[in-house]
Amino acid sequence: KQWYQRRVRGIYLTFITNMVNCWYFIIVFCQDFIFIFILSEERNKKIKRTLDSLFGGIMCPAAIVVGTAFWGIYHIKKAAIWPDKLDELIPPIYNHMMHCSSLSFTDTIISL
Repeated sequence: KQWYQRRVRGIYLTFITNMVNCWYFIIVFCQDFIFIFILSEERNKKIKRTLDSLFGGIMCPAAIVVGTAFWGIYHIKKAAIWPDKLDELIPPIYNHMMHCSSLSFTDTIISL
């Protein structure tokens, strides 16, 4: 198999961080929706504390590492982290979105 045909996408920190972001926002949406109709305020506080711990302990540090490490290495030596062969397969806008989305979502939550 060629190097781009291997199934290794699940091992990249970018992919893992974006999946954690996705699940976090789904859980937060469901928690808000359920609180409106079902849960008591005391139980909602426990869930909110858990989600806040998840955000501060996992999501925020991972997003900062992904964003700064990728773009830092990319600007110093692009070939070390993004081979020229990938430019033919993956559009540059996709690369930009993948490595900035987790950082921008986290920054948005922090600023609220």
